Amino acid sequence: MDENNTKGNQSADNTDDLNDKRFKWFFENSPVGESITNINGGLFVNKAFANIVGYSVDELRSKHWKEITHPDEIISNENEINLLLNGEKESTSFTKRFIKKDGKIVWAEVRTALQLDENNNPKCFNTSIIDITEKKLESINRDFHHQILEILSDVDEENNIVKKILDFVKKEIKIDAIALRFSQNKNSILNKYSVGFSDKIIKSKYFNNIESCDNFNCICGLNIMKTSNSIFTENGSFYTNNFQEYVLDETNKLNNLEIENSCLSDGFNSIAMIPLINKQREIIGIVQLNHKETYFFTPDLIKTLENIAKSLSIALQKQELLNNIKE
Repeated sequence: MDENNTKGNQSADNTDDLNDKRFKWFFENSPVGESITNINGGLFVNKAFANIVGYSVDELRSKHWKEITHPDEIISNENEINLLLNGEKESTSFTKRFIKKDGKIVWAEVRTALQLDENNNPKCFNTSIIDITEKKLESINRDFHHQILEILSDVDEENNIVKKILDFVKKEIKIDAIALRFSQNKNSILNKYSVGFSDKIIKSKYFNNIESCDNFNCICGLNIMKTSNSIFTENGSFYTNNFQEYVLDETNKLNNLEIENSCLSDGFNSIAMIPLINKQREIIGIVQLNHKETYFFTPDLIKTLENIAKSLSIALQKQELLNNIKE
């Protein structure tokens, strides 16, 4: 064997080994979330990636990327993957929502590229992610306020401003159900408003008992109390991200709770109730939002909804004024 060739092969092997060690070090210690995803969807990630989605590195090795992806993102993510596999793109970037281990949502900026093997066949996807949740929520809040201001500036008395705001909220935050009820002793342009609730709940005595908002009861009739599975904010809003545990809490074992008519039996896991307050600081109604995912509501989202409730109060005053002028 030629000595020079032997040394050359040893040198190449040493270089490959060195490159592998460098890659492993940079991969494991990168402050950016890094993932090597095989063609079948299996994950190999670094610690930064694991921290973003709330799992350990070892836990993610048994996960498929779809298992940690928000359901609404899967089809669009698959479309991006197909563009890479078909050779239409060398790399791609997009924003997506991941579902953390605790059920919470995290927004991330994603960049991924397809790596080929020595025969130019697809081998794996090299992906980097950056947590942009805080930045994304700030952007959503700005857009919310801008859109609501536009709705409030509409002077067409034929349009129901309150309904337009609630329709906008349901669409933008992708909530499964939303309802607005008013105290019985308050004159209002709306007795109630709801979208997304079943006929079973809408026709129940609890839903039609609009006086219940004075007592801060759920649409399904459950009396709202503070427990370890719920939160009351300083502005008087209530929310829970695990309604089943909330109902089963010792302080909420009510004998008159009709489970067959409850939000629980309809599969709602996250529930928020935002008080509607007038100039006199009186609660004149409640906006209730129900969602089937757990951990849907965040403190930032609740603050946004509380600001929207203020806009609803303004809208009510404006709508009633327009109606009075029309009469």
